[in-house]
Amino acid sequence: MIEKYGQAFKELRESKNVSTRFLSELSEKSNSSRKISASNISKFEREETNIGFPKIVNLLNVLNIPINEYILKVEELQDSVMDDFNGINEAFRKNDISRLQFLEDRYLASKEELIRNEHMSVLCHALKKRLTKEPVETAKIEVIQHYLFSIDNWQYYEVALFTNIIFIFDGEVIGLLAKKAVKVLNNYNQISRYSDEMVLMLMNVVVVMLEKRQLDLVRTYIFKIEDYLSGSRYIYERIKCSFLNGCCYYLTGDKDKGEKLAEAAVRNMELFELENEAKAHKIYFEELKKND
Repeated sequence: MIEKYGQAFKELRESKNVSTRFLSELSEKSNSSRKISASNISKFEREETNIGFPKIVNLLNVLNIPINEYILKVEELQDSVMDDFNGINEAFRKNDISRLQFLEDRYLASKEELIRNEHMSVLCHALKKRLTKEPVETAKIEVIQHYLFSIDNWQYYEVALFTNIIFIFDGEVIGLLAKKAVKVLNNYNQISRYSDEMVLMLMNVVVVMLEKRQLDLVRTYIFKIEDYLSGSRYIYERIKCSFLNGCCYYLTGDKDKGEKLAEAAVRNMELFELENEAKAHKIYFEELKKND
């Protein structure tokens, strides 16, 4: 589970010029029941394992680092995760294959430092192949698939990774991983910093499931997202859910109901002066009907 706890700890430890071996020895003297080996500290810092919060607190106490300082460092690094996704997606939106290749090579060169760097290199590769309409290498798909299935409790990073690279998976895998993604909603329900983005991510999951015709799952996830939405700031998201529901009805055979829902959603977007969004969704639905 990559939440930047390990990397944040490593940066703070190195700022104190304390080795992992010496820190391990100090931790045993401080609290023998929470002793942690140098190798496990290194694995934690590389984000390969989770040592547990009590041991983290004990190590911070040994280093004389306040917990608040550690939390601020974690949040700072979590912002860098968003920057990675945003930078890669910007290159994709601009159809900039050379930029994606540059980023892929850069992340690949430093994959031994952080697991996340290997994931980012695969994302660059997958988006590059999407632009060139070539298949993604099977070995690269397996890297991401293995990681996402191996993490029991997803957090922001896992959902972001899954949503950004969902198109590489087959329908069955999407269905299994989407169940994990939905569980995260409750974790972030009270964190406004992430909640809006999480909703949009899961909506993107629904869009890809529509494109891959995983229709038996689409409506289930639409209802789950709708249950989560509340307050006036989610007006657009509720309208979009209605639109996606219309697409689902249309593709499952109830074309009249589906078309009415989709057209009503487009009109509501226009009513709220979301002209660009209304136009894009109208074109999307026309293409959907044409390809049905």
